[in-house]
Amino acid sequence: MLGFTKKETIVIFFLVAGFICGTGIQFIQKRTLSLPEPVNAMTVNTGSVGMDEQMLMDTNEKLSSVFKVHLNTASSDILQQVPGFGPVTAKKIVRYRDENGPFQSVEELIHIKGIGPKTVEKTKNYLTVK
Repeated sequence: MLGFTKKETIVIFFLVAGFICGTGIQFIQKRTLSLPEPVNAMTVNTGSVGMDEQMLMDTNEKLSSVFKVHLNTASSDILQQVPGFGPVTAKKIVRYRDENGPFQSVEELIHIKGIGPKTVEKTKNYLTVK
């Protein structure tokens, strides 16, 4: 093959194969749709849209009165969607529920280590036990 030794042919083959793979990967990356980052209503720059922060908070409260997470049936993944609950807190809530039975009230969250009055106050509009 064009006067190359067997070792040189193998090296050329792998160089060409690597080039083709790299080019294919770049092509795929450019063609792949990237999803935008989720928008947190509290971090939106409202100046350009004409909405103020209070309006966003009012909308958030209205939505929380319609869509509530049930403390006694929600999985850890669902609980993580509540503002103020991360993976660790959500797992603590599920563990507490498994060990102590269903919650009688949202305020009962205060018995979980790491959840204080401020967190209960912040999250109570998103939660229900009914």
